[in-house]
Amino acid sequence: MAIPKRRPDQQLYPSHTRYKHDVLSNYLRLWGRILGRPRPDRQRILHYVDCFAGPGRHEGDYPGSPVIAMEIGQELHEYHEANSKGDFFLECHFVEKDKKTYEELRWNLEIAGYDFPEVSANKYHSPFEDHIDDIFTEIHDPQPALVFLDPYRFMDIGTVIRLLGRRWNEILITFMSRDGNRFLGVATNENMWDARLRTGSWRQLLNSPHRQEEFARFYGREIQEQAQEEWGIEDVLVFPINVRAYGRRANVYHLIHVSRHPKARLAMEQAVAQADLLWQEQESFPLLDRGVEEAVLQALRGNGSLGCLELAGHVWRDHWNVSWGEVKQAILDLEGSGYVDVRPYKPRKRRTGLLEKDRVFLRER
Repeated sequence: MAIPKRRPDQQLYPSHTRYKHDVLSNYLRLWGRILGRPRPDRQRILHYVDCFAGPGRHEGDYPGSPVIAMEIGQELHEYHEANSKGDFFLECHFVEKDKKTYEELRWNLEIAGYDFPEVSANKYHSPFEDHIDDIFTEIHDPQPALVFLDPYRFMDIGTVIRLLGRRWNEILITFMSRDGNRFLGVATNENMWDARLRTGSWRQLLNSPHRQEEFARFYGREIQEQAQEEWGIEDVLVFPINVRAYGRRANVYHLIHVSRHPKARLAMEQAVAQADLLWQEQESFPLLDRGVEEAVLQALRGNGSLGCLELAGHVWRDHWNVSWGEVKQAILDLEGSGYVDVRPYKPRKRRTGLLEKDRVFLRER
């Protein structure tokens, strides 16, 4: 069979898209190494679901998210093959509703299949919402799935909540905060926003002086609250990431990572830190959060003792943009002030550092 000739599509590849892909690729590597380690003589399968896949490549032959995912899937297969005695496979699911774009995607995935033969690429033509049941019928519990929601439009919150109903899903959302903010106060759009957000409380944002950032916070908070109302989930962690174009101070949009495990939240923080493109401009909301120590104490009051990373997970439920380093520093400061005790996870000479499984105890006062 002849290998098809490579041809890039004509979709532009702006700087903010490059940054988004840096974050995605960094996270896929970390996610695949953490969750993808197979047991000896066993098979380990992870799933990547690209719900608005696009053509697969951009102008200049830059890879889009589908080709990036397949490349990293092949890399992870080879990594685990070299470091364990089991087999790792990434199964990809690509959804694209536009007919012309789907044909370009199909072409580019056929080419990618020759370069990345250990990665499967399932293709779906029509809106993602029409395929949710089909896709997740193919993904067996408890196989983890990373779902990338990258629409050109505003992402209905109901779809996010529906995906969170599966315990092993993580979600990365492109939240069009700039465009949403632009039309938030238009009277003729009120019913549309009520339906897409499944609440009318967005109206409290209309007079906010920092409405774009507050809109992203509001969306994340609604995800947490609606997931609790619909599924009884209390451990949803939200991590918003500013995405700017090169040379501009205003955000183009936000990436919002939604997970249910502190390890995933920490890995996304590391993925953002590793993103080289525009990193000096890419900071999560630049508001200094001074409530970390109190959040640590509050979590301990309700639980008595927690592992360091588990404790960070409690902090991150309400303090989304606090870094892992800031949580550890708060624990150390509280230890120095006599509020908590820290017991090493493994016997070692502990000086000032903390490990993820070190145990933190609230000291009686």
